[in-house]
Amino acid sequence: MINRLSTYKIRAEKLSEAREALERFVKVAQNEGPAGLEIAIFCEKDGLTHHHYASFPDETSFAQHVDSTYMADFWEALYACCETFSQSVELELLHSISR
Repeated sequence: MINRLSTYKIRAEKLSEAREALERFVKVAQNEGPAGLEIAIFCEKDGLTHHHYASFPDETSFAQHVDSTYMADFWEALYACCETFSQSVELELLHSISR
């Protein structure tokens, strides 16, 4: 399992544009993304700071996602709206519960 997290802060005047890019991305990734892909996008209370979590079952699905056209289009649209942007970091799952 591969878990990645990206954090970015959207410029206030670009929030609507960024939210549209996020919506397009989620719809396309749902239809075209590799099997087993999980994505969750969170927003802090400021409404501008976002955390983009993605999980992949293996290296192949991760590579398919990263190398996809929909991913390139998304980051190009989103990056233009960002005040700050961090590189995606890999996370190691230590514990998880689901009841």
